Amino acid sequence: MVTYCEKDMMKAWIKIKHFIATILLLLLINAGYSQNIIVGIVADINNKPIENVKVSSGNNPDCVFTNVRGEYSITVSDTCTFLTFSTAEMSLSEAINGRKIINLQFGETRNDKRDKSYRFNVMLNAGGPVVWGSVSGSILLADFMSLDAGLGLGKAYGGTTLYINSPFKNTNWQPYVGANIAYFEEFMGPTSTLIYMPAGLRYLNHKGTSISFEAGFLFSNNDRFLLETPVWGGIRFGKYF
Repeated sequence: MVTYCEKDMMKAWIKIKHFIATILLLLLINAGYSQNIIVGIVADINNKPIENVKVSSGNNPDCVFTNVRGEYSITVSDTCTFLTFSTAEMSLSEAINGRKIINLQFGETRNDKRDKSYRFNVMLNAGGPVVWGSVSGSILLADFMSLDAGLGLGKAYGGTTLYINSPFKNTNWQPYVGANIAYFEEFMGPTSTLIYMPAGLRYLNHKGTSISFEAGFLFSNNDRFLLETPVWGGIRFGKYF
């Protein structure tokens, strides 16, 4: 015969089991919905940030897009094992493996292919007697070389520019050297031949806008240009297309 004391103990034990089961269920639910924030930067093979890359997780329909600096921030659950990075040209998956920061470098994209083909640049120039007050254009034959031509106040010039691999990490600044020959016609006067050899530093952002600072040696058959110094300089503002 079961006593009242034993019945009370059985009821208490049943309540304890229910309580434990409820706690375990809440822990499982909470674990299933626990979330993490993952951040990072998406760049191309030249370390230039890529905008509007779609970032999504495997078990979450929501997605985010990288900003103009290539940055993103996405919230994922603990059960998520990978992120997917997508553009119009390609899609890549990256395992999370407990990481909170995931930076990704895309391979060749449409912009990279355009960089490897001919590109045109238009510049406004201010500085020495060769580049002063002129508008110039260039054809970027390769990442390291362009052919240049310009017209200005009483002058026409052409030449080439060689771009050097940047010694600075993760930057858009790039050194360059060049050589130009110009024909300068003074107002109602003789024509002078000028040779200008600049060295400078160009900043080029991912939208193709550039600014350059340079200094160069000037050689001329007209001593008037060399009265003060053979060293001249200039500033160039440009846009690549």
